Amino acid sequence: SMKDMVFALQASKQRVVLVVGDENFYRTLLCATEVVGVFPGMTWLSMHSFRRAWWTQDDADLMALASACTGAALTQVFQGALNVAGLGLGLDSDRDKPLTCFPGHTSRTLYALIETH
Repeated sequence: SMKDMVFALQASKQRVVLVVGDENFYRTLLCATEVVGVFPGMTWLSMHSFRRAWWTQDDADLMALASACTGAALTQVFQGALNVAGLGLGLDSDRDKPLTCFPGHTSRTLYALIETH
């Protein structure tokens, strides 16, 4: 279980964790650290794209399993985290070239469109 994994991290005194998973997995992992009581100071690294401030939002399914895992509680667990995120921007020299995967768009126009939503 996720709690067992967090207990193992705590017992081995691991302070740097590479997370490979989606938002739900990451949120569940943070919840497990809250439930287990892992003290602050973890360094979380991730290789996935996430929505902005995803950890601040309440997840009803997760809170049904562990009521302590509110968005506010996960914000405290994640406090001080360093988030390195790719912005999905193309190279400046390529930003105005037509995209083959999105006809009628360049990376600049597609990025602008995405930002409106």
